[in-house]
Amino acid sequence: MRIIYQLLIVLFIMLQGIAGQHRPFNSCAAQNGYCTPGTCQYPFRQVGRCPNGFSCCRRWRR
Repeated sequence: MRIIYQLLIVLFIMLQGIAGQHRPFNSCAAQNGYCTPGTCQYPFRQVGRCPNGFSCCRRWRR
């Protein structure tokens, strides 16, 4: 019976570690872009906005 309590403690500690690894979703990185202040320079084009107000740029493909 004691082993069940020990397994629950280990499980609880593991779940706390997983919860601490949360990262905010970055839609610019999800689009393979990068954040830059101002406008995007050729051959890059703007595909969105970054959370800090910068432009999200991605290489233009034909």
